[in-house]
Amino acid sequence: MLRLPHRGPAAARNAAARAASGEVLIFLDGDMVCEPEFVERLIAPIVAGEAVGTFTREILLANPENRWARAYAALRWSPPDRLLPADFPSRWANFRAIRRDRFIAVGGYDDVGYGEDMTLAPKLGVDALVAEGAVCSHHHPGSAREVFENGRWVGRGAAIRTLPHPWRVHALPRVLRIALRQIREGRTPWVLPARIVYHLGVWLGLAESTLSPARHWK
Repeated sequence: MLRLPHRGPAAARNAAARAASGEVLIFLDGDMVCEPEFVERLIAPIVAGEAVGTFTREILLANPENRWARAYAALRWSPPDRLLPADFPSRWANFRAIRRDRFIAVGGYDDVGYGEDMTLAPKLGVDALVAEGAVCSHHHPGSAREVFENGRWVGRGAAIRTLPHPWRVHALPRVLRIALRQIREGRTPWVLPARIVYHLGVWLGLAESTLSPARHWK
């Protein structure tokens, strides 16, 4: 086990990859729970030589009983019970497992804050392949504070600055219209307070990154 100063997932994963001795790297988060055969299924296409890296689209919502978690799923435009739709494409830029030599060769993740997990594919020139049957669960933010902090993290990251007008995209009037439309379409009413809290977090993150751009992690 490595113990490092807290500087976000990119720095931690890059350090772990350099210290690792195995041929395949697997990236898991503290809010995930994996089924017994998850690792075997996830790396199978890599071991078979079919892919440089893989991802799974079978990520279930681990805390569906929590109203904030259900609201966060709506906020992220996810299905109510899982992160990705069942018909999600078989290729994606977000790697859950990858050959270590290829990861090291391209310099690992770019340390850009939120969205670092999408920085490998452009450097590799290939997307991850879906690993069928690799089932895991993900705990969505379960409180207003956690939803707020996730928004704050997004606001601090580099990805949000690819938007032409990030402040306008996350403006309260627009957010309220989206939430009300989602409620009319059948999503949980808790998406309204969740969106308000989340986008306030984004605004704070944007302000903080303007004042201190080097501080982009949670």
